[in-house]
Amino acid sequence: MIAASNLKSRGFEDFKVKEGGMTEIIKTAIPKTKYVCPTTLS
Repeated sequence: MIAASNLKSRGFEDFKVKEGGMTEIIKTAIPKTKYVCPTTLS
């Protein structure tokens, strides 16, 4: 819910909150990118 609050405060209105976060989103057919945060690369 914190992420949803942050998105709303920045003007985003058309999004869904998924219980379980990214762990549950990965299990769905929702399209995802292969983006990896550069700071996590070694």
